[in-house]
Amino acid sequence: MTGLKRYKERYDVVVAGAGFGGIAAALRLAQLGADVLLLEQHNMIGGYETSFVRGRFEFEATLHVLMEFGEGLIEKIEQGEPAGQHGRARRLLVEQLGVDIEVHRPEDMYHCILSDYGIDMKMPFGRQKCIEAIEKLSPGDGEKMAKYLDVCEEMAEVLEYIESEPKIDIMKILKEHTSFVRLAGYSVAEVNEQFGFSEKTLQALSCMVGFLGLSFRVISFPVWAVMMHRYFMEGSFIPEKTSHYLANRAELRLRELGVQIECCAKVERFLTKGNRVVGVEMASGEKIYAKHVLCNALPTIAITEMLPAEFIPKRMRKLYNVRNLSVAPFALYLGLDKPAKELGITSYEYFIADNLDTEKIAEVVKHWVKHPKLVVTCTDTVIPGCVGEGCCHLGFAELYHTDAMMEALDKYGYQQTNESLANHLIDRFERDTGTHIREHIEEISIATPSTFQRYANAMRGNVYGYEQTPVDNVISRTLNKDKERFIKGLDFVGGATFRTVGVSSVISSGVKVAEDVWAEIGN
Repeated sequence: MTGLKRYKERYDVVVAGAGFGGIAAALRLAQLGADVLLLEQHNMIGGYETSFVRGRFEFEATLHVLMEFGEGLIEKIEQGEPAGQHGRARRLLVEQLGVDIEVHRPEDMYHCILSDYGIDMKMPFGRQKCIEAIEKLSPGDGEKMAKYLDVCEEMAEVLEYIESEPKIDIMKILKEHTSFVRLAGYSVAEVNEQFGFSEKTLQALSCMVGFLGLSFRVISFPVWAVMMHRYFMEGSFIPEKTSHYLANRAELRLRELGVQIECCAKVERFLTKGNRVVGVEMASGEKIYAKHVLCNALPTIAITEMLPAEFIPKRMRKLYNVRNLSVAPFALYLGLDKPAKELGITSYEYFIADNLDTEKIAEVVKHWVKHPKLVVTCTDTVIPGCVGEGCCHLGFAELYHTDAMMEALDKYGYQQTNESLANHLIDRFERDTGTHIREHIEEISIATPSTFQRYANAMRGNVYGYEQTPVDNVISRTLNKDKERFIKGLDFVGGATFRTVGVSSVISSGVKVAEDVWAEIGN
């Protein structure tokens, strides 16, 4: 008896990899009328937006907060005024693509504890509250903060314009956005110095470097400014459950639109003919043909593992040899047998450090040493009881250079390294928050760069794509994205593309790439 054939002989588009870049692209293509096959090497879609279970706890694997999922400016919403347009990710995923999700906003943006400066403060959302908090922290800096937020808003407006308009009017940008023109090529450090903030203010504003792990001398100011504006003015959010809930809701919508989803289906290489990619070959040996292929893997992996060497354009090889891989995570997951409130845990997100000297931190992350900072989240403070009755969980995250883990393995051994770093994180959290969590640990799990490399085939555990610099950042990559379409029949989606990392970013880029591809092959 002959079994049913798993794949058709040909599709309009094959999407290799079901991270949220691939998911968003598949959704938009199907919405436009394409016949789409979505392939995923794991047993579920979602990529890094996933969860895992230990005992009675379901832990969030990677997500801290969602950006661009709000319903407008927080301050306007609280005052009962028109709040402006919804966040870009909400507009795309929920309103345009039709994925039905629910998200929650933490009470505050983050809880900042910096012992060298005596800072222990909760940074609020909303323009005026943020300005007041900075003025209270460092008298005289409130007015500077107001101007700073204006510049951040302008940067965000320009990025939105560049992403949204099919034809960019450079003269419009030059005439209407002078701050952008003046500051777009600068690093965060260079711009911050121009505002003359006190060191205390700079330290409090530097907390979100915990998401990036790079020196402010390297981070492009537009990247930082957009992140600051989105979080401060529009809010940060977490999903109703874990991010796997987002993937589940997206899968329902994909199936409604007729997308064929195949899990446990690893793409081994791309099929080529003449000067273009014409399909994919599976690990099973099956060959699937398509008008176009989208790849949700790192372009470096495609170059080194999935394409014939002679097929790769020199410009493409040079570009991805120049771009450096960004950081890789170490994560500690704790399931505690008491609710957060009883343990004295009052904030969703903690940034804890002696100080936030970003240049020193950028050097530290190159080696496997005890980190001078930590980032900790507790979902139970936003959605009480979400974990279960009488318990909560904490997620700790550190970022390291992709080579640091190999150094650790060479020097110390895997288990010893993990235990040492985990104990350091727990001790530091207890010391700086005044809580006692160690005796309440019911479940503990650790993920290292090796874990992410094994789980997602992530090169050296990298989950952040390529480093951004003042001359090679989200804006320059967006402006030049058409020049980086090196191979006919093949495009990339996900955090390594022009919009860079983050759920909202990969949704935006996935939709845009899908529309560009369909404009070429849809007729």
